[in-house]
Amino acid sequence: MRAHECSEAFSTDEVFCDRDELLEWAKSVGYSYGFVIVILRSDTWTSQRGRMTYVLLGYERGGKYRWYKKEVDVSRTGNRKCECPFRLRGKSVKGGQGWMVELICGSHNHDLTETMVGYPYARRVVVCDRDVTLMNAIRMVFPEAYNLLCRFHIDKTVKAKCKMLVHPREAWDQVMDVRGSVVDCDIVEAFEDRVNALRVVCSPWPIFVDYVMDTWLRPHKEKIVKAWIDKVMHLGNTTSNRVEATHWSLKSLEFDGGFMFLLGFHQ
Repeated sequence: MRAHECSEAFSTDEVFCDRDELLEWAKSVGYSYGFVIVILRSDTWTSQRGRMTYVLLGYERGGKYRWYKKEVDVSRTGNRKCECPFRLRGKSVKGGQGWMVELICGSHNHDLTETMVGYPYARRVVVCDRDVTLMNAIRMVFPEAYNLLCRFHIDKTVKAKCKMLVHPREAWDQVMDVRGSVVDCDIVEAFEDRVNALRVVCSPWPIFVDYVMDTWLRPHKEKIVKAWIDKVMHLGNTTSNRVEATHWSLKSLEFDGGFMFLLGFHQ
């Protein structure tokens, strides 16, 4: 086990629109590095002296357990806490014009994982369509859940827009293929190269490129692009359509003969 330094990734002067946007940014960066960020403490300013609006973020296994029973033998009781020092503070900008991040400590005293499979918070995945009201409700009811957008319905919507904006029709397949390579990009560092390829191929149809970028990729890449969504354990369920979810999972399985048992479930 060795220490890891992530200070550079979380050092930013960006002003976020609100607390939720700041949280989403911090969690997505955490996922890309292989750890889960959670809220440790928060408070809201009141007229009471000493109170201020802030949110303190840390690694989900940071801190340590408090043993309330003296008879508990700590050496025989396992726990997942590791006293990781990683801390971020989100605070409201003076005047209430947004939120900013303050890096308190960017170090980890543990190994970072290459996959989020098996992490408690990573299991909380909710797939929905791009419905702002529903997405806000998910954020409020399940604040620690990772919200994915239904790729099946997005593909249908983008294909319909392609048929409206791209001509001649012989170009449709090529355009949809290069757009598909963007959302199927499985390496964060390669994402911008895929986007640039999309711009080159679709240069005769800039309105379509603007639609894909402004409606889907810029605001929602963490919810639809494989490089980000594969950091959570979604078990192949990237659509809210139950039939398509099963079909997608079956297509992704590779096996040589024998029998396969499919256990169905829904979240």
